[in-house]
Amino acid sequence: MASKKREVQLQSVVNSQNLWDEMLLNKGLTVIDVYQAWCGPCKAVQALFRKLKNELNEDELLHFVVAEADSIVTLQPFRDKCEPVFLFSLNGKIIAKIQGANAPLINRKVIALIDEEKKIAAGEMARPQYVEIPLVDSLDEEYGEVHYESNVEVYNMAVINPDAVLMRKNLEIKEKITKEGFIIEIQENMLLPEEVAREFYNHMIDEEKTQRLLRRKLSLSLMMKKKKKKKK
Repeated sequence: MASKKREVQLQSVVNSQNLWDEMLLNKGLTVIDVYQAWCGPCKAVQALFRKLKNELNEDELLHFVVAEADSIVTLQPFRDKCEPVFLFSLNGKIIAKIQGANAPLINRKVIALIDEEKKIAAGEMARPQYVEIPLVDSLDEEYGEVHYESNVEVYNMAVINPDAVLMRKNLEIKEKITKEGFIIEIQENMLLPEEVAREFYNHMIDEEKTQRLLRRKLSLSLMMKKKKKKKK
């Protein structure tokens, strides 16, 4: 029961348009986990959110929310999508979107934006003029493909497990990724927090192999995006 209570306190529930509009009045940064009623919020990032909440200790500036796409008119473009989506609302303006449970990218985004807010509050920097991103898909009639892509970069993340790194298979994996038309923007050796790593590996492998990977800990993460096709 105690753990369930902590989860409720960590992420506020937004399941109506009125609650969505109220949420946009939050001061600072609100990280929004957009979910479908049939599958619920993304559990894979809850350990990360709790860690950020505790380490940053900025209750006035940092908020976490779960928002049900089925019940909120604004989130209609995300209905019936199986991939997790995270929106970043800064003082009522949606300025960024991350698709997928991409813990390292979410972590960096939150830390960078909170650091900015603290510097702004201390008078150390001027507030950047962020453009509010469109929530509709690029093919929707209201926004053209060029307009959408100019505001939003969609990244994918690959985590190469410790066994593959030790066996030097990471070079082969990276070569396959680039052949599929992706550009690797960031490469980073990282230690996944145990809760995040367990959640990540348990979806794909058995408990015995998960334990072995957790003992070795070090993984290689790649941040990549699809190459844009050249216009004729």
